[in-house]
Amino acid sequence: MNRRKFILSTGAASALAATPNLTQATTPARDRKPGITIASYMQRWRKHGTPESGNPPWNDALDVLDHCQELGAGCLQIGVAKWTEDFAGKVRDRRESLGIHLEGQVRLPWKDNDIERFEKNLHAAKEAGATVVRSICLGGRRYEDFQTLEQWNAFKADSKAALERAEPILAKHKVKLGFENHKDWRAEEHVQLLKHLGSEFIGATFDFGNNFALLEDPYEVAEALAPYLITTHMKDMSLGRR
Repeated sequence: MNRRKFILSTGAASALAATPNLTQATTPARDRKPGITIASYMQRWRKHGTPESGNPPWNDALDVLDHCQELGAGCLQIGVAKWTEDFAGKVRDRRESLGIHLEGQVRLPWKDNDIERFEKNLHAAKEAGATVVRSICLGGRRYEDFQTLEQWNAFKADSKAALERAEPILAKHKVKLGFENHKDWRAEEHVQLLKHLGSEFIGATFDFGNNFALLEDPYEVAEALAPYLITTHMKDMSLGRR
């Protein structure tokens, strides 16, 4: 199945059209352009690309913004963890000159002593012009990382606490955060946590393909998360033998 058929068959396009709070929501639908996430370019981002291949490594987000312009992309989603205020200003100036939106990527505050770092990251994202950031609760895969129900329950409790720490800081800076269905949350669990938080500043980053790994119908996941969407990821998926 190609990307176009996937989007149409899962109802994800309808979810996008019904969502009022995406980064480009103020742009007429006919004029919106898809964006890129740095996760699609990890070889170049980690400086493994080569000039000879036509894909030289990137030094920073400014280089990636130039690539967005080459592609005609309307938005860049990228990590802001190491950005100084000065560099965030450079990103703001470059993206404004190119007419490109920005979504920051941040790590949640997993401990009380991590709140200051989280707020600093939000400040950098906002200084660069982002009103939306994306995060994850689990870096790996639920079915590989947890061996017992107790481990899973501990993860759920830690994730809830981290999001509760983040919420007042997000509200203070008026920045919205979407946490992804990153092969951790089934749709019902994701919605339950969002309802518990009950915040206009925390919603979902919906990856159209991830819940295939949890044996969920992507159409049903799209319908469940649509009311909470902050941002999305689109990708092709296929089954393979290992």
